[in-house]
Amino acid sequence: MDESDLIEIPGLVHVIVDDPSVRNSLAFLFEANGFQTLSYESAGEFLRADPSPAGCIILAYETPNDDGLASLALIRSKRGSLPVIMLAGMLNPDSRAVAREQGVSAIFETPLSEAELIAAVGNLSSSA
Repeated sequence: MDESDLIEIPGLVHVIVDDPSVRNSLAFLFEANGFQTLSYESAGEFLRADPSPAGCIILAYETPNDDGLASLALIRSKRGSLPVIMLAGMLNPDSRAVAREQGVSAIFETPLSEAELIAAVGNLSSSA
């Protein structure tokens, strides 16, 4: 989906995941549940795209090239108002606390429940 095709609605999900198969699967999951999606390989790509200020962000914590907390800090410094849901294989208590301090709305450890993830995004969209 091209950004110029989007209207500014709360049902927009920005998927920031380095793994293309996971990124595409998440985009498909959200689109199948009525959300619009834009996908990015990294936080840098997301910020360079200068996306719509609407919606929420799904951010992978573990990537080979980026530290999830550094990516979160970068996003917060440039686009502080967007709610963020972080996906992680396993997050230690200190990293979890830092993520919460930086305003992460929810943290999902994998394997995750698709229904719970969709519900969390829906809740963020309805409160936007």
